[in-house]
Amino acid sequence: MSFCAKRRNCFILAAHRSLRSAKSVMPLRIEDGDVTFWLRVNPRSSRERLRLDDAGELRLDVHAPPSEGQANRACVEFLARVAKAPRSKIEIVSGAKARRKLIRIREAPGALERILSAAEKR
Repeated sequence: MSFCAKRRNCFILAAHRSLRSAKSVMPLRIEDGDVTFWLRVNPRSSRERLRLDDAGELRLDVHAPPSEGQANRACVEFLARVAKAPRSKIEIVSGAKARRKLIRIREAPGALERILSAAEKR
């Protein structure tokens, strides 16, 4: 994995194998072992999957409806399962009531690589 730009502890991921054909780069912030990234969640989907869309943005389809935080819980549980990290290490920083969410994974070495390798290219 390589990074193409560095600005004030903010890295832009560019050369992961699942992103090579993406039209844009996916912004990630990595500092002190924490990874922060944007994720678009699609609730009430027929299947649960993590994928990259044509613009290179991570999208997560979950079965759960968006009411009463069910989709947020499903999002955290799915990411915890894929990243092989405890649910307590994954938090929704911003966007709890929106489809686009800012996700932070704290102190989970290798979690980013596992999430990106699990993402299916659409």
